[in-house]
Order: sequence, then C-alpha cells, then structure tokens
Amino acid sequence: GSLEGKKAFVIGAGKISRLSIEYLLEEGLAEIYHTNRTHGRVKEIFKEFSSLKPVEYKNRYEILKKVDILITATGAPHTIISYEDMPELKNKLHIMDLAIPRDVDDRIRENKKVILYHIDDLKKVSHDNLLEREKLSKEAMAIISEDVDKYMEWLSHTKVDPVIES
Repeated sequence: GSLEGKKAFVIGAGKISRLSIEYLLEEGLAEIYHTNRTHGRVKEIFKEFSSLKPVEYKNRYEILKKVDILITATGAPHTIISYEDMPELKNKLHIMDLAIPRDVDDRIRENKKVILYHIDDLKKVSHDNLLEREKLSKEAMAIISEDVDKYMEWLSHTKVDPVIES
C-alpha cells in the first residue's frame, strides 16, 4: 500500500538509516522523526535531510505513540526498544529492525498492535521470493519446451506445399 500521509520514526545515523530516510522521503510520508544516541550524528543527518523532525533519544518511546512505522538500524550492542518500556499504542505500529545485533526486544511481537520484522524475517521473505521466481521460471521453460516440441512435430507431419517447393 501507499505510505503517503503516514508517519515514520528512524533511529540510527549510519548508512542503512540514511537509505531508509531517503526511501521514506521519496514515498511522501507526512512526517519523519529521527533520533540517534549521539547528538553529533543527529546534526549530521539534519544537514543532509532538513525536513526531518528531531527527537531527543530519551523521548524515543513517546514518539512511538504518534507514528505508523519505526525503522531501527543502530550499532548498539543491546536492544534499544525494550518490551518493558513499550508504551500503550493507539494505532498499528510496523517495526523494521535492520540492526545486527537486534535493536528491538523480540517479546514486543506479543503486542497485538505491533507488526515486527527483524532483518532475519526480511532475508527469509527475499529467499522465499527467489524460490518462487525459480519455480515459475522452470514452469515457463517447461511450457515453452512443450510448445516447441508440438511445433516441431507439426512441421514434420506437414507436407511441403508444391508452390513453396519451387
């Protein structure tokens, strides 16, 4: 579906976060919030993407009540979104945790308002799509091969027209 009019929150200031922000900006979201643990990195991001709305890192849970999408891609050695600190949500929240190790506590999946994707889930979807394309490709090749065989058989049974012969 369209992301137009939706609100997103990106946590992190590395390459993956920047790519995520670029993608979200292209999709025409209503608002994109951003934070990072270190304030200097936040300033760098805002030089590049001035339309973002800055959020203090300590206020990251409050913003989750306002957004439809959360993308995390930090280099933190531990989770930065914990199950215990998760606020009560009014709307559905789609979370994409693109960090290794994970940024988001996996128990957050228990929240009925949250749809959580870890990078592992995305790898599985990508792999499943590849397998499906390979299967469809084999089916298409079988159909083409069968049609070529039928055509060749038809040609071998067809007598050459005398007009063509001369």
